[in-house]
Amino acid sequence: MIQHSQAIIIIILLVVAVIFDLRERRVPNWLTFPFMAGGLAYHLAANGFTGLLFSVQGLALGIALLILFYAAGGMGAGDVKLMGAVGSVLGPVHVLYAFVYSALVGGIYSVVVLYRYSALRSSLERCVSAPVDFLRTGHWLWSPSPAANKLPRMCYAVAISLGTGIYVLRFLLEAGS
Repeated sequence: MIQHSQAIIIIILLVVAVIFDLRERRVPNWLTFPFMAGGLAYHLAANGFTGLLFSVQGLALGIALLILFYAAGGMGAGDVKLMGAVGSVLGPVHVLYAFVYSALVGGIYSVVVLYRYSALRSSLERCVSAPVDFLRTGHWLWSPSPAANKLPRMCYAVAISLGTGIYVLRFLLEAGS
C-alpha cells in the first residue's frame, strides 16, 4: 500500500530529478542518496526491522532493474540510483510496477526522439534485419546506427519520473475508490 506521505516524497524526488537531468544532463548523488536514506528511515520508523528489510529490498530491486542498461552504456548511473531511491520509498512490488510504467514511457520517448531526428525508419529496419541475419547466418551482425552520433542523449529521469508518477497516482486513485 502506498501512503500519501510516500507519494509526496516520491513526487518531490522526481520533480527535482527531472529539473537536474534536463538542465545538467545528470541526476546528482546529493539528491538520490538522501532519498534512499529517507526511504530506509521512513520504513524503519513505520514498521521496524520488517520495514527496513522491505525498503532495502525495494532499493536493491530498483538498482537491479536498471544496472544492466547502465553497464551496456544505455543510461547514466544517476538514473539507476534514482530508481533505487524510488524503490527504497515504494518497496519491491511497487518499484517493479513503476519500472514497467517507466519503460513504457521511455519507449515512447525513444520513438519520439528517433522520429524527430529522422532516425526512426533506419532504426526499425536495423531491428528487423539483425534477427533475420542471425537466422540466416547463425551470427549476430548488429551494426551501430549511423544516426547514433547525431542523436541527443536522452534524459531518462524524465521517463522514470513520468512512469513512476503515473503509476503512483493511478494506484492512489484506485485505492481511494
